[in-house]
Amino acid sequence: MKRNSRYPTQLMLLIRVAVSGYVLYLAYTLFRDRDSSTSMPAWALVLILILFVIIGVGVIVHSVYLYLNGMYEGGKADISVEDEDGQAGASDKDTGAKEDPDTVNETAAIEDAILNTDGAEDAEFTEVEEKEQ
Repeated sequence: MKRNSRYPTQLMLLIRVAVSGYVLYLAYTLFRDRDSSTSMPAWALVLILILFVIIGVGVIVHSVYLYLNGMYEGGKADISVEDEDGQAGASDKDTGAKEDPDTVNETAAIEDAILNTDGAEDAEFTEVEEKEQ
């Protein structure tokens, strides 16, 4: 089932937090073992540590923010959830929006023009089909 939500699922937020926690753990391990590893220059180690900490903390803070504000699939901020009448998104009653009568009339006229052709194309096709038989 394909969903048309722009928000991640709750499970995806949890996975992001777990992976970010692991990145922070890697940063801590690199910092703790900084004296025993001589293959990496000190400036590169500092750069990697700073990068890991910023990314780890940033993703955790962002994921927690999304979760707390209901910005996940099916959360209170997700308007792609179906209403009780089966319509996706917020209904006109919820948003207070009213349909413009001119727009409704124009839309109806366009639909009529598309659906109610004069039948000329169908008649020509039928005549050609009859001649072939």
